[in-house]
Amino acid sequence: MGEGAFSSCQSLETITIPKNVTFIGTSVFDNCDSLKEIDVVADNKNYASKDGILYNKDFTTLLACPAGKSGVVSIPNMVTSIAEFAFFYCDKIAAVVLPASLTTISNNAFYFCTSLRSLIVPESVTTIGAHAFAFCNLLNIYFEASEIQDGFDNDWNFSNCSYYFDAVKSTNDDGFEIVSYSTDEGTSAIVTGYSGSASTLTIPSSASNNQIKGIADYAFYNNETIKNVTIPKSVSYLGIGASSGASNLETVSLEANIETINPYVFLNCTSLTSVSLAETITSIWIASFALPIAISLLILI
Repeated sequence: MGEGAFSSCQSLETITIPKNVTFIGTSVFDNCDSLKEIDVVADNKNYASKDGILYNKDFTTLLACPAGKSGVVSIPNMVTSIAEFAFFYCDKIAAVVLPASLTTISNNAFYFCTSLRSLIVPESVTTIGAHAFAFCNLLNIYFEASEIQDGFDNDWNFSNCSYYFDAVKSTNDDGFEIVSYSTDEGTSAIVTGYSGSASTLTIPSSASNNQIKGIADYAFYNNETIKNVTIPKSVSYLGIGASSGASNLETVSLEANIETINPYVFLNCTSLTSVSLAETITSIWIASFALPIAISLLILI
């Protein structure tokens, strides 16, 4: 497959790569906005696929994610490198989980991933190429490392993404997944997910002596366990799509000291009937309570 072989095939949704393909050039699937799946037959000796994403045969390099893919992408733990333009214009992806095996994020790897809001970069990453996060203007990057590495290109942060150091991932006894990190004002923490089994939750206000100040974008994405949640006053940021797709979520008590309800926070929360909002809220994005939902009670507390 030569360079740009399927470029701008706007109606292409899936493609299967047969066993006799030995070479796939760059930009083969550029501007294929509807492409959701790249599948490789099992007996191809050079390439492989997982969850519709293209890899080399031994899964050490992620080569291409289709532009039509959405939701959360979890990269296998064997992967050491993300190729140039691998996530080119993947503007529907909500989150990417990077493995501890990863060492290299190549030039323009996440080019125009405009829906990507937070990324935890493991300490194993020693190389980041030029414009790796180009046009990811709202991305917050949490580095496990304590400083910029020598292998980071001078223009790695071309789009001026916000970034933080000394990120530590942990899961508390209640199943909350938490990332603590350093800021100019000291240390802070955010909730990035929930792996417990309880249906009624109170978000913790602190973890390891760090105040929890936010809930990450898409933290509870597609969670089917949570039914009732209380968010404490320590929280000042409720991420974009924070509980989107939490289909069994029924009630939310938002004591948090926040001013804005971001877009898609309750997208497809089809069981949601009651939301209590803190009096500090001054604005609600038009898509915050996107259909289909049937809220019967919306009050200020």
